Amino acid sequence: MARGSLVVVGTGIKIANQCTIEARYQIETADIVFEVVGDQLARGFIQSLNANVVSLQHLYGGDRSRRETYDAMVETILDAVRSGKRVCAAFYGHPGVYVFPSHECVKRARGRV
Repeated sequence: MARGSLVVVGTGIKIANQCTIEARYQIETADIVFEVVGDQLARGFIQSLNANVVSLQHLYGGDRSRRETYDAMVETILDAVRSGKRVCAAFYGHPGVYVFPSHECVKRARGRV
């Protein structure tokens, strides 16, 4: 069974100015990038770095609670890790501040659940 990996990055609020060199590198070299960013400009920037980008925006809305949305994001990201892919999860802003899915992905990937 292949062993996948997970890197979580933040794109900043103003992606062109705040996305770090390390975050860009992780986006570029991932097998798949899952993104939750604030606008089409940020989405386009990420897609310019990696052709295999999947937006998780569609998981919001409907009758789904915020917790259900976040759990769906976490499971989508971790399914790719479990399948052996090198995964990058990119969130707008700082991935450690008010981003439940980033913390939960890391916790579950480390087996701390």
